[in-house]
Amino acid sequence: VPVKGHCLIWGMDDKVPSWMLKEDVTVEVDRRLQYMSELYRGRFEQWDVYNEQLHGTWFEEKTGNANFINDTFEKAHRLNPGTKLFLNDFNLLNGPGYTGAMVHLAKKLIGQGAPVHGIGMQSHFPNEKKLDIDVLARRLEILGEAGLPLWATEFDVNITDATSKANWYEDVLYLLYADPNVEGIIIWGFWSKFHWRPDAALVEGMDFQENESGRRVRSLWNDVWSTRATITPNSHNSSLVVRAFHGEYDIDVWVESELMTTLQVDVLDSSPSTSIDISI
Repeated sequence: VPVKGHCLIWGMDDKVPSWMLKEDVTVEVDRRLQYMSELYRGRFEQWDVYNEQLHGTWFEEKTGNANFINDTFEKAHRLNPGTKLFLNDFNLLNGPGYTGAMVHLAKKLIGQGAPVHGIGMQSHFPNEKKLDIDVLARRLEILGEAGLPLWATEFDVNITDATSKANWYEDVLYLLYADPNVEGIIIWGFWSKFHWRPDAALVEGMDFQENESGRRVRSLWNDVWSTRATITPNSHNSSLVVRAFHGEYDIDVWVESELMTTLQVDVLDSSPSTSIDISI
C-alpha cells in the first residue's frame, strides 16, 4: 500500500516549542529531518515537507532566513532522494484566499531550484455555505498553473444532514477525479469513533455501519470508476480491446468452464494503452 508521510515540519506557532532559541532552530530541524528520514527511509512514496507554510512562518521569523522553505526541501531531498516532496496547505481548494498564493510560492521555489514535486490541498469541507462546483473547478485550474501534481490530502465533509453530506462527497470526488492535474485523493478518516470530525465519517458506531456517504464513496471507487468486462474471442488469434479506468486488474482466462490462468495488469494514466499477450 503506498504511504504518504505527514509532516516533517509545521510552521504554525502552536505546533512548535515556544522555548526554542533562535540559534537552536536549524540544528533541531536538521536533527528531525535526519531522524525521520532514517526511520522511514524506503517506506514512504511522498513526504509533506513543510505543512501549512502559507499560514505559518514561525521558522522564517525565528531564524531570519527567508529561504527556510527552500533549504528544508533541499535537505529533505538529499536524505530522501527517491521520495516525492510536497507542499501542503488549507484554503487552496476548500476556501478562498490562498489559491493564487500557493501557485506563486510553488513557482518561486521551483525557480530557485527547490525539489518540490507536488501540492497537497487540504480539503476539509464545507468552509463555505454553498457547494459551488464551478468555483472549485476554477481553483483547481489556477492551482494547475503551478505545473505540479495536485493531491487532495485531507478530504472530508463535515455536515450533519446525511443526504447533503453524501451529495458533497460525491460531487467533490467527481470534480477531483475528472481533473487531469489531480493525481490522488486521501480521505481524512472514515470511522466516526476515530475521526477528528465525527460528523464527517463514512462508517459509524461500534458495528461499523456504512452511512449514505460511505455507500456513495464506495460505489464510486468500486463500481463507477472500476471496469468489469467479459469478452469472448471469435478466433484462435484474436485482438480484443477493452476501455478501462486506471487501476490494478486481474484478468481471468477461461476455456469453456476451466480457469486456465490469471494475469495482473496495471492500467496507468502515464500510458494511453496497455497490451498483453495471452497464449493458451
